[in-house]
Amino acid sequence: MSDTETSSNSKTPFIDQDALTEPITSFAKQSQLFMNRCTKPSQKEFWRIFQVVGVGFLIMGFIGFVVKLVHIPINNIIVGATA
Repeated sequence: MSDTETSSNSKTPFIDQDALTEPITSFAKQSQLFMNRCTKPSQKEFWRIFQVVGVGFLIMGFIGFVVKLVHIPINNIIVGATA
């Protein structure tokens, strides 16, 4: 009877609860430590970030505009615009 018990027990998979919960708890602890280290930016720092992002948007918009201006005549030459 002990042989059948061992064979039936070996067929059922054993799930280690610590192996499943350890990564989740570790991630939660690390996330909490990270959030505690974060600080709210000062008004001067926020304004500087706002300006830099605004300039970035303007530069990217200008590049897109120039690409569009160059693309239209090239596309008309390749496709052959018919009026």
